[in-house]
Amino acid sequence: MQVIDLTHTLETGMPVFPGSEPASLVKLSDCESEGYNETLLHFSAHTGTHIDCGRHFFRDGFDTAGTPPGRFFGKGLVIDCRQGITKSRLQLYEKKIENSDFVLLFTDWSRFWGGNEYMTGYPVPDPEAARYLTRFKLRHWHRRHQLRPCGNT
Repeated sequence: MQVIDLTHTLETGMPVFPGSEPASLVKLSDCESEGYNETLLHFSAHTGTHIDCGRHFFRDGFDTAGTPPGRFFGKGLVIDCRQGITKSRLQLYEKKIENSDFVLLFTDWSRFWGGNEYMTGYPVPDPEAARYLTRFKLRHWHRRHQLRPCGNT
């Protein structure tokens, strides 16, 4: 299996969700002067590329600490959702979704990375599309900002 890195690099001043603490990485030592590298990291769990596990939204959802790393690897399917994340769009890929562990919803929103517009107005699945994805035995589905059910299950 080929593993593809989809992450953004953690760095001081990187975009964070509005209201979150800014990211800060401070070099404490380096190999040349101390003989080892050490960096102080200060950022929330929602900085940069991350997985919103079930516990993020649901009291009894799974979390990363208690989940085997293998759950985060598998066969992925990328669906072009630049025209919206709708049930009718996803249904075009039903057989492929059934044979996938992950669905990545490509919205091209990453073109705004680093700009103010990145954190506002981002595309989200419509409720029918989100419900449709729950029919499958996926390990996870993702787009840059997950749907925020907050009790509206």
